Amino acid sequence: MSRFALIGLDGVPPKFLFDSWRDELPNIRSVMNDGIHGVLQSTIPLGMIPGWTSMMTSQDPGQLGIYGPRGRKGREYGDPAPATSEQVRAKTVWNVLSNHRLNSLVIGVPQTYPPKPLKGVLAAGPYTPGKDAHWTHPREIAREIDASAGGEYVLGIPDFRSLEEDWLFDQIEEMTRKRFAVFRRFAAKKEFDCMVLAESGPDLIHRSFWRYMDPEHRLHQAEHKHADSIRKYYLFLDEEIGRLLDSLPSDTSTMIVSEHGAERSDGAICINEWLMNEKLLALKEKPEEPAAPAADRIDWGKTRAWAEGGHLARIYLNVKGREPKGAVPEAEYESFREELGARIAAIPDDKGEALGTEILKPEEIYRTVNGIAPDLLVLFGDLRWRASGLVGTGSVPLLDREAGLDDANHDRSGILIWDHPAKVRPKAKDPYSIFDIAPTIVRFFGIDVPAHWIGEPLF
Repeated sequence: MSRFALIGLDGVPPKFLFDSWRDELPNIRSVMNDGIHGVLQSTIPLGMIPGWTSMMTSQDPGQLGIYGPRGRKGREYGDPAPATSEQVRAKTVWNVLSNHRLNSLVIGVPQTYPPKPLKGVLAAGPYTPGKDAHWTHPREIAREIDASAGGEYVLGIPDFRSLEEDWLFDQIEEMTRKRFAVFRRFAAKKEFDCMVLAESGPDLIHRSFWRYMDPEHRLHQAEHKHADSIRKYYLFLDEEIGRLLDSLPSDTSTMIVSEHGAERSDGAICINEWLMNEKLLALKEKPEEPAAPAADRIDWGKTRAWAEGGHLARIYLNVKGREPKGAVPEAEYESFREELGARIAAIPDDKGEALGTEILKPEEIYRTVNGIAPDLLVLFGDLRWRASGLVGTGSVPLLDREAGLDDANHDRSGILIWDHPAKVRPKAKDPYSIFDIAPTIVRFFGIDVPAHWIGEPLF
């Protein structure tokens, strides 16, 4: 039986691979030339979580009940908890393949900590708390993974915003090099039917160095020593992909995906600062310096709404009868939500100009809404403006990189490239859907696609 390799590159925009640097990336180009390629439409929210989980389960975030890397576990007040594999109740691709006695290799995929049993090998992805935790399946394979990485496998770079730039660039390359080395070593064993790799390096490179590359970036510095760093990373990444392609069994069909794209960041909107200014969020005391408001610092009886930041804002309403100290009457829920959405949409940028903000209701964009969903999802400036959960900034528009503002933000359009078998005739789609990846892999192995999956095979 033929094998399938899925190479996930976090946050790669189509323009880099399909236009700007196509001629300089011979290994990625070879996969394009032998198969299909196009834009891959992401989820909302965009990001590793829930993007990868949606891709591997063919379920939207509402069905999964997962709305970001952190979320509420219940209606009680408390700081948001990290999203883990324990919240993923839907079957993943490797769950389905395991049930059919097929072996999977899963390296670096987000929301796989703590590891769940599968027929094969798994190394958990970003947001894993550390190497002291149980991060592999089987547990004893951790030592071999470290050895395959050259001594120390790198889970991620959680403090990347505080690192010196030259050292950070080297660390991102080293993390990528080690992840690919592990994947090559295990994939070459030829005992795996499906092999899945998720590499977070591109997203970290974009967040850290985009301003030096992009003349339209607000913080652009002409002729900076890191002006070419993103391109250099992609050339390095292409070489790693080339080495991987050479090591894969000859009967392997290779797909390269990015679960979302990237674009420059123009700033951030401090949504909790705005809610506080509007008397909708009340704190027990004014913060001494900018910080996200901890649950025990909020005066819940006087709070009508609060928010979580990220590439978009997740707005929660404090509803009577639903939350313990609700302040919004249940009968006024919808009218207040409409009014609040309109007011948020009118928040201007730092120059007083309209942002073109998009306000979304979960029940209108998902097939169902499970778990504790935000009451509103807010995309500022077509995602050119990030949402910040900080209070105490003194300003709603935030332009200060020292406050944790990244150079780039997520974009809705990722990439799909597939070197498919000659006997397969893929469907042309514009764009391709992130929900179609899991059904395609399952169909590739001659397995019926689960009826509850919302995507369709690409052939």
